[in-house]
Amino acid sequence: MENKDDDDDSIADFLNSDEEEDRVSLQNLKNLGESAALRSLLLNPHLRQLMVSLDQGDNKANLMRACMQEPLFVEFADCCLRIVEPSQNEDF
Repeated sequence: MENKDDDDDSIADFLNSDEEEDRVSLQNLKNLGESAALRSLLLNPHLRQLMVSLDQGDNKANLMRACMQEPLFVEFADCCLRIVEPSQNEDF
């Protein structure tokens, strides 16, 4: 069983990764900005507060874990993934 500290380290390593494959292309960023579904989700004040807290928080790994327990945040993440990687998310 993996230690909680090791888990936090792996998440931190992922969040700090500079690997090209982890980057979103400019076209995908444009697609995200033009998505009506994503814009609609972002009108929700609760989602906006979750995102501000995540952005401003000190322990991003723990905050991300907590956010992923929120159905609204998961819906937001799924929407982003459908836009960025549509061929990999056909099962949604």
